[in-house]
Order: sequence, then C-alpha cells, then structure tokens
Amino acid sequence: MNNSQANKNIELGGETLFQIIEGGAKALEKNMDKINTINVFPVPDGDTGTNMALTLNSILDDLKDSKEEHAGKLAKKMYDSALLGSRGNSGLILTQFFKGMTQSILNEKFLPENFLNIFKYASENSLNAIPNPESGTMITVYSDCAKKINVIDNKDISYILEILSTQAIDTVKKTPTMLSILREANVVDSGAFGLAVMLIGALDVIKNKGDGNIDVNIPTPDFSELGNLNEDFLEGIKEEIWGYCTVFAIKGKNLNLKKIKDQISKIGKSTVVAGNESIIKIHTHVDNPGNVISLGADIGILSNIEIKNMDEQTNDWANNQKILTKDDSPAILSVAHGDGIIKLMKEINQNNLTILPIDKNIKLEINYLVQFIEKIESTNIIFLPNDKNIFESTKEIINLTKKNLSIIPSVSISSGIACIFTFEENSSIDKNIENMNQSLDEIITADVYKSSQNKFIGRIEGKIVVNDSTPEKVLKELIKQTSTKDSLVTIYTKIKTDTKKIEDYVTHDTNNDFEIEIIYGGQYKYDYLLSIE
Repeated sequence: MNNSQANKNIELGGETLFQIIEGGAKALEKNMDKINTINVFPVPDGDTGTNMALTLNSILDDLKDSKEEHAGKLAKKMYDSALLGSRGNSGLILTQFFKGMTQSILNEKFLPENFLNIFKYASENSLNAIPNPESGTMITVYSDCAKKINVIDNKDISYILEILSTQAIDTVKKTPTMLSILREANVVDSGAFGLAVMLIGALDVIKNKGDGNIDVNIPTPDFSELGNLNEDFLEGIKEEIWGYCTVFAIKGKNLNLKKIKDQISKIGKSTVVAGNESIIKIHTHVDNPGNVISLGADIGILSNIEIKNMDEQTNDWANNQKILTKDDSPAILSVAHGDGIIKLMKEINQNNLTILPIDKNIKLEINYLVQFIEKIESTNIIFLPNDKNIFESTKEIINLTKKNLSIIPSVSISSGIACIFTFEENSSIDKNIENMNQSLDEIITADVYKSSQNKFIGRIEGKIVVNDSTPEKVLKELIKQTSTKDSLVTIYTKIKTDTKKIEDYVTHDTNNDFEIEIIYGGQYKYDYLLSIE
C-alpha cells in the first residue's frame, strides 16, 4: 500500500470522522456478546461489550441529524456525547479516545496523521483518569498504537487504520502476559479487544467501503482456548464482594479533576474520573453508594446517576459462563428475559439448566449461540428458543455444532417454562424431548403487548384476537377465550404489581371456576404472558 504516497496530504472533514466512528460502533454492536463473554477485568460482570457499544451509540444518537462538517467542532461534540453517555469503566476509558480527538483534531479539516495522534493523547488521558492504571488493558492498546507515530511513513488514512488495527490485535493477544487475572481466567482482555474491534470496523468503512457490521474473531494466545474460562476462576469470583458500581456526572465551574479523582479513589475501587473544568464523569465501585454520591453533590450538580449491584451481576455472569452439567445426562439451554422469569426457571431446575439471557439491546447472533452451546459439557443438549423469531433463525445451528442438539419448538417464554417442568434428569434425551413436545400440545399460550398505535394487543398462540385501551382489559378477554372450568391459568407480569387486584378483575363476571396463579416475570416486551393448562 506504499503506492498511496500521493494521498499523504489529503485533508479529511467531519463526514469522514463520523464514518470512522459509525463503523466502529457497528462493529462493537455486532461483536458485543463476544466481548461480554471474556469480560473478567476489572470486575467479571460480563458487560464490557455492552458498555462500549452503548457509549458509541450515545454519540450516534446525539449526532444522527448533525450536518457538522467542521472536523474540530464535530470532535468536540463527539467527546461531549461520549462523556455524558459513557457506560461503566470501559465506556469511560473509551471516552479518553474522544478527548484525544479534541486535542488532535482542532481545525475544519484534518490530516490522517492527526488521527494517529489521538492515541498518544488517549494514552495520556487514561493514565491521568485512573488512580492505579494496569497494563494489559485498553490503555495498553492506546499506548502501543501511539508508538506507531514514529514508524508510519505512509499517511493515507486507510493504511493508518490498517496498521492500527493490526497493532491492536497483536496487543490483545499479549494481554494475558501482562495481567495475572487474565491468565487465571484463560482469556484476553475484553476492553482491549473491544477497542481493536472498533478500529477494525472503522477500517471496514474507510478501506472496504463496508458498514463496519463484521464478525471479528477473538484473538487468543497459543495457550488459550476460545471462551473456555477456567472453572476454578468462575467459582472463586463468586466468593468475592464487589459492592455497587456507581456512575454519575458532576457539572460545575472550575472543577479540579485531580483533586476529585484523589477524593473518589480513597472511597472506591476501579475508579475512573474523566472530564474537564465544567463537567466530570465518575465511575467507581463502593460498598455504600450514598457516600460517593454525597461527595459529588457537595462538589456540583449531579446527573446521569447509575447504580448497579455488582455482586448480583458478577454471580449471574459467572453462573452463565460456568459449565452447569457435570456428566453426560441431557442438558437444557433456555433463552430467557426478565429477572423473575430467570429466577423461576432456575428454581424449577438447578442442575441441568443453562440460561441464555437476552434483553431488548441484545441481538442473538448464530456464532455467539454456537459458542455458548459448545461451553456446555453435556453432549446431549435440548435447546428452548422460547421466541418465534429465535426459533426460526436458529434452526441451522444443528449443523454448526458437534453436540447432539435438539431444538424444541417453544415459541414463547410460557411454553419454555412448561417444557422445563417436564424435564427428568434420569431419563434419556429422547424421552425428555417426547415429554416436552407433549407439554406443548397440552397448553395454550397467550400474551399482551402495547402496539405502536398505543393500543394493547392480545394474541393466542401468536394470532391477534383482541385489542383494547388497557392491558388488563385485553388480559381478561384472553382468559375468557381460553379458560374452562378446570383450567390452570398462569400469568407472568412485566412489573411487580397487586396480584389480588388483577385476579379480582380478570375473574369478575366470569362463570368459569378456574385456578389462577400470578407470578412476577419482569419480561421486557410483554405486559402479560399467559399459559393455560
């Protein structure tokens, strides 16, 4: 590519800068689940990919209608959006890239070498933002890429992105040699890999004229197997106390970044403090979030406050990574969403069930699903997709795994729960499949959800049969149409609510003497899920 010397002095504008970040965002979203899978540092909670993707998406959301062509002004807007919209430790460290952009790209146009300088500033900014920075992380990728400033003589932007992407992957491979927790867990650093993914997405846009929506393999060192986390490590992290992940912004005048960083780091762990004299974003892990929030309130005006229980998040992640089946008896892999639903499934089957959690921000990719399946020790696996679209899109995975995989046509959460109830650990996989399919024949499933026209829709077995102004009216009509005298009606609610009030409403003026059970599900899409037996 050395023949592109003629392009070395080509000036680039805001449009190119936006394309680079848009491509990086697409790649992060595409590979988000992979990045989450290997997230063990600084806290093994499985959200690095999500946090990095959401941080970039906050930029795209804020600037989607922007026509800003002045590269320097656009860089400033990107940094402001990234800072306020940053999620978690990894998202806030990623904002140091955008702060470096504001330091490197100042004018209406920028040269490709200005883009290269971003990494020098990003490295310096990150070291200043973190009280005790560690090697083998995103910061190491920044610093290793920054070293390319003195060796790249070709100033074409495509060439620079290609060199940076290659360097980033090389650094990711070496991260376990720099950080003991990565060696112990048998993975590379998730944040470093996420940054490499972002650069590869940008390269796809600029060089290949793609959109950045590409699948990137996790670069693993010779001694590591993809996704095969050390089981002793997974057990060990569940014993540790992680506290609360506390994130918030402080707005004010003449804010002293160093002083605030020193104050916060005395209270919490995994601290990152970044920003400027008028706005600062803080991420830290503390036993008592109130203390650090109070400190922030004494300094300035608080916004963008987010608090998460890290102990719960870490245990959930470890359980989902851990091999749950200890022998070759049949195993169940069940898709689920909603904390109540997931809790119920685990209560029904504690020994043979692996939950694959999803939410509205997660797109279930085939490759990720295959990797998840390969982690289960049992050879015989029963897959419950529990969603019509997932069921239709994942039929091909049978040919992509070495496991003896059977897919049950459970197209709703309710039907999936019914299948789990029938599972018998000591029965053969064929017998369990027979029992599950029989259970699907014996229940009726229904759901209530809100349409884009603000009407509430009721479906029975996927077919729309009623709509009305409130979800409770729709729920009552669905029960009227499906229940009989001896029916057992189970209702899963989206929110925690007065179950007695719902029961009284749906049974009022109803002749059928059916049994009703109402359970909090927490599902993200449906106001109510029903199963009628």
